[in-house]
Amino acid sequence: MAVLYGLARYHYYAIMLASSPYRTRRDELDRLIAVHEDVGPFPPGKEIPMYFGATTFEVPFYGNDSEKMKQWAAQVQKVFPKFGRRRVQTEIISHAIIENDGEEHLSYSARIVIPIRCRLAAFFEDADYTIPVWANAIVLALYAWRLITRT
Repeated sequence: MAVLYGLARYHYYAIMLASSPYRTRRDELDRLIAVHEDVGPFPPGKEIPMYFGATTFEVPFYGNDSEKMKQWAAQVQKVFPKFGRRRVQTEIISHAIIENDGEEHLSYSARIVIPIRCRLAAFFEDADYTIPVWANAIVLALYAWRLITRT
């Protein structure tokens, strides 16, 4: 009963109510456009795989404030773990845009590189975060199996 209670309690408070590391990373990846150097951007609406796939991404919008773009890129950098001397790299790119009236202003976007080893480290971080749920589920399944096969 204690294992079942612990499993339900952790699942509710840590996974259902809180934003897990996986959900935070998934939300950030969903806001990016994956770029493959050989084929260009992914088709719109296609979900980016969490742990494998493209490593280079672009922000799908341009902003007039470079500081906001830097803060947004720093947020993406923060949600993926550093691993093996590698970390998420961000580059703010400025574009000169000429309006219809001939006035020029700068617009900013970001290019983000998430190395595969950082994404794999995220997998192990996600597994560690959810271990109270799936480890208890395994214990309960083994206990139930033992009860069933004993008869």
